[in-house]
Amino acid sequence: MNDLITTAEAARIAGVGVSSIKRWADQALVQAIRTPGGHRRVIKSDLLRFLQNGGTPLRDDRGTRTTDFGTVVKRETAEIRANEIAPVAGTVWADEILAGDVYGIQASLLDARSRLGSWFPTSDEVSLGLREIGNRWVRGEVTVLDEHIASERLSRALAMIMHTMPSSTSAPVCVLACIAKESHTLALSLLQVCLLEAGWHPLWVGANTP
Repeated sequence: MNDLITTAEAARIAGVGVSSIKRWADQALVQAIRTPGGHRRVIKSDLLRFLQNGGTPLRDDRGTRTTDFGTVVKRETAEIRANEIAPVAGTVWADEILAGDVYGIQASLLDARSRLGSWFPTSDEVSLGLREIGNRWVRGEVTVLDEHIASERLSRALAMIMHTMPSSTSAPVCVLACIAKESHTLALSLLQVCLLEAGWHPLWVGANTP
């Protein structure tokens, strides 16, 4: 998380206006992510690489002359590589799920749904956070109790959202169940919200299904 900074902090480092930072991020000249709440965070190490390679313009948005580091670096692609952003997104979601309350997580989920356009990519992004929580447990940074509390918060937040989503009994039916001896149903909850949005009527069977 130390590598994530606000656009204001990035602007101070680069000596430009905040709108320049936002424009660089939109053009994929510097890498940035959106937090679950929709706020932009710049990856500091990538910003520093951009500046060191000559990325600072001669003038910022206010018309003030800035340090000339050379010409703007052209990236090979305008898209931010997913394998570079995914670990950061996972960290952001892990922190949100571990530290947030049910209503805060619900708000973050809805913000992410608005930002990403549907529940399918939102669930994929949230799954990165769950994976990071598991990695922290392996490293001894969180306890089993912490992990269970976080999972319960996320499950309750998803349940509150699904209560507002209509489901018709005439819609195609799908069964949601875990295999025998599997008691973790959080993945089913993420799948359920996706299926509801897609027009299915999920039939919840749950854990330990023979």
